Amino acid sequence: MGNPPKPSPASNSDRLSVAGRRDDGFLDNTGEFVKRNRAEGHVIQCDGENAIILAQGGADAAGSDDYWAVGQMISVRVNENRIVGFVYKVDTIETSWKPKAVNPLRIMIEIVGEVRPSSNGTATFSRGVTTYPYMGAIAHRIRAVDLEAMYATESDGVTIGTLSQDDRVAAKIDVHKLLSRHFAVVGSTGVGKSTAIALLLRKIMESRDNLRALVLDPHNEFAAAFGDKALTIDANQLDLPYWMFRFEEFMEVVYRGHPAPTDEKDALQDLIPLAKQRYQSGGRPEASLLMRNQPEISNFTADTPVPYRMQDLLALVDERLGQLEGKEDRPHLRAIRNRLRTLLYDKRFHFMFGRNAVSDCMQATIAKVFRLPINDKPICVFEMSNLPSEVVNAVVSVLCRIAFDLAVSSEGTIETLVLCEEAHRYIPADQSAGFLPTRLAISRIAKEGRKYGVHLGIVTQRPGELDQTILSQCSTIFAMRLANEFDQEIIRRASVGAARSTLSFLSSIANRECIAFGEAFHTPMRMQFETLSEDYLPGARIYEQQNAMTAGKKTPNLTRVIARMRQENSTNDEDNSASWSPNETGGSAGSGTNAAPDEAQEQEALMEKLRARVLSDEDQDSEGDRPLQTATSASPSPKRQETRETEGQRGNAESSTKRPSASRFAVPDQSARLRPSNSDLLKQFRPKR
Repeated sequence: MGNPPKPSPASNSDRLSVAGRRDDGFLDNTGEFVKRNRAEGHVIQCDGENAIILAQGGADAAGSDDYWAVGQMISVRVNENRIVGFVYKVDTIETSWKPKAVNPLRIMIEIVGEVRPSSNGTATFSRGVTTYPYMGAIAHRIRAVDLEAMYATESDGVTIGTLSQDDRVAAKIDVHKLLSRHFAVVGSTGVGKSTAIALLLRKIMESRDNLRALVLDPHNEFAAAFGDKALTIDANQLDLPYWMFRFEEFMEVVYRGHPAPTDEKDALQDLIPLAKQRYQSGGRPEASLLMRNQPEISNFTADTPVPYRMQDLLALVDERLGQLEGKEDRPHLRAIRNRLRTLLYDKRFHFMFGRNAVSDCMQATIAKVFRLPINDKPICVFEMSNLPSEVVNAVVSVLCRIAFDLAVSSEGTIETLVLCEEAHRYIPADQSAGFLPTRLAISRIAKEGRKYGVHLGIVTQRPGELDQTILSQCSTIFAMRLANEFDQEIIRRASVGAARSTLSFLSSIANRECIAFGEAFHTPMRMQFETLSEDYLPGARIYEQQNAMTAGKKTPNLTRVIARMRQENSTNDEDNSASWSPNETGGSAGSGTNAAPDEAQEQEALMEKLRARVLSDEDQDSEGDRPLQTATSASPSPKRQETRETEGQRGNAESSTKRPSASRFAVPDQSARLRPSNSDLLKQFRPKR
């Protein structure tokens, strides 16, 4: 006897409304008899958490071949209620299978919750169970109406996909619970995490008009994902001045992620507050003193976010050098001076020491990054690929700290979502790795952010390498396919109740599919995310370039690729096409890489003023031990011939200080050779004998 016929689409949509039912089937709208795809089993064991159902399978059994299958949801009728269970194991009583006979099956289920009828006739789902199944209770596959009741949200909810078991049932999330208790998206590379994040963020922003989002994008792939709803910035378009960094964050930048020597750290911790005080007093050290020979006292700390000039800090270092009596105490001060000067001339750090570094641009920076006002662009995508790798942690620490302080200081009126891509980079499980202030800033959002309206989203492909304290604060988790056994075990530990059996599928679920559980859902669900338009896929620009190259419309331009690697063309390229050139006959691969003459002259003038601001006349002393003159006492000198300045060396055009020397700090044109090393630049800073 063959398999029972499947129901027609007309009867499958609403079987309860069709008349003419019989015990083994029903009549459809055309009057044709359709056998019901339904089999029944009976409970033979129950221990409160799990139950065993005895049923039949095989060619002559009722229902389809996959009726009793792992991953299905089962309903057990108890009086007027229906107990919902998740099938996690199926086996046979016999040791062999009879293809043409009825075979007894044992179906093991994990009890998920209970569906109860309400007074208005609708079904409601509860995780708790009032009455457990008795022996012989009838069990069958769950109905669609009960599935909808299981995954319904208290509010209207936001649809993000469909259930894997029944694509007619929408998968919805409670946005309020999703944000207030934080969330995480985990999965191996290539399973669709970035697409899922783009979809989730779009749905969240559509339902929350007053919410702002900061996306920390280490791969520069979200620029096109949000269209005109997002502002995309990178280090070349952001002014994040050094004085907005706390002392530990500034040390991370100065020493490039390495531990700072104690004597140098102590000296800078003393001198930075004095530099802030000197700047506030107009650059004159005597303005803050009440009597002659009185030591300078600052009202600021090294962490106070007020502007100060690097020139004043270098002047204070040289004053300390002049006051010391022993030669053996001077090396650490000289090391500080050399480190600061090298940092100023490194074009990768122009976002910290750029044209607005000394001005009080804190309000403008916060308004731009945290979208105040929103101006129809509630999302800020911060691309971090062109940041120096050794200072990424410090920048993330600053932004996360400001997000929390902004919410606290505004008494919760500025609601912000901070989304951390590749979070295991910033908050690794190894407590000795990473950067402590970054870990503390993100941890503070995770632990205390809910009450102030600052929310956290974590995205990682290696949950095993993520700080488990942070992961435990994420009450909603979207677990996509994970191949690593240790990563799977980490997610199992974070789950509760029925989610543990569901998570046994983590290694085999499809792309764009996930197992979602936590506060935003009544019960764990296996779901498929909605399909995004190709125009809004993360990394769409990269795919477009690759397709154009495959079609022969573009060819790689090695000159521009190398220029971009050196970050010489990263701010002048239009439409992000620096690495490509049209495949045209006679086209020059190297065209367009040099700046126009008028732009080069403008860069030279800006570089002249930058160097004059941060350096002083006293660098001409033979041993470098005499105090450095301040901006108010520096004598002017004639303008000298400058070489071409790169984009990263712009800054401080407002300074009135003049260059003290005609040729000492000139940077030679390195367009035809590799960029000079830091040691080469330091030779230009050392005084001539």
